[in-house]
Amino acid sequence: MNASALIDALTGPALIVIALAVGAAFVIALDARLRNSPRARTAARLDAMLSHAMGGEETGAAALDADVFSVRKVGLRGATIRWLDRTAANIGGRKALRTLFAIAATTGLGAGTFAALGPGMAPAHALGVGAAAGLLAFWVVQGEMRRRWMISFLDQLVEGVELLTRSVRAGYAVPAAIRMVGKEIGAPVGPVFSQIGDEDDLGVDMRQALRSAARRVDLPDFTFLAIAMVIQRETGGQLGDSLDNLHMVLRKRKEARLKVQALTAEGRMSAIIVGAIPFVAGAGVYLLNPEQTMKLFQPGLGQTMLMGAGGMLTTGLLVIRWMVKAKP
Repeated sequence: MNASALIDALTGPALIVIALAVGAAFVIALDARLRNSPRARTAARLDAMLSHAMGGEETGAAALDADVFSVRKVGLRGATIRWLDRTAANIGGRKALRTLFAIAATTGLGAGTFAALGPGMAPAHALGVGAAAGLLAFWVVQGEMRRRWMISFLDQLVEGVELLTRSVRAGYAVPAAIRMVGKEIGAPVGPVFSQIGDEDDLGVDMRQALRSAARRVDLPDFTFLAIAMVIQRETGGQLGDSLDNLHMVLRKRKEARLKVQALTAEGRMSAIIVGAIPFVAGAGVYLLNPEQTMKLFQPGLGQTMLMGAGGMLTTGLLVIRWMVKAKP
């Protein structure tokens, strides 16, 4: 089989299957790497420390109290509801979740329509392209929304811990200080503390409410705060001193994030320019010679080259974004 016949054989379902298989393998490998990353190991150790501070894993009624505001369902529906709730909690609420699904659906619909009308793919092939584009957009946008929510939460957590420290030193009880933080600090930190206070009002043990909040937020800094408050509640001691130290650490980490963001500004601008060059150059070539440019959208070698270039460009932009983005 010569090169032309091989290219023609790949410009159909085989090309879509290969692209989806490579993308799935990449996502699985990346997920496995993230699960074994230092951040994941740190989160696991912190959760173990929190469990040890509470005297072991919760069981029975205590486990139900930890999710007192959650609708407990079983089966596929329950798993879906829990996944949606966790995703919404980690990106900024249900409004952000609706925005995420809207972006993914719009991207998939646009990619499928373009594949059907532009290159003239068969409906089944265009549907595969649209589904792949929608899933990729969902994954990328969810990661970006999660990163921004984490940075916003950590920035506000500095103010929340400072207010909590002052309230405790002024003589307020810990539940009252937590309610004050929930009332005075806005989203996303305020609602987390407000829910802890509401659970305490309903009779949920404060240790269980703190652990439930730590698992929902899933940030090491907030888990540190929960551990400090649980240990102080069990052993006594000066909670204000522990909160002072935590506040100092959070403020230094915030300053480090701002410094990294300033140092990587040039890289982000370079990524924008590099990503825009192919589209600007393609538009210029189309204006100069439309017939030559339209050969890229015809089945065969041109369509294969266009799809390969689009895949490589997307991969390169994702790698650049991963290198220069400010990590919380």
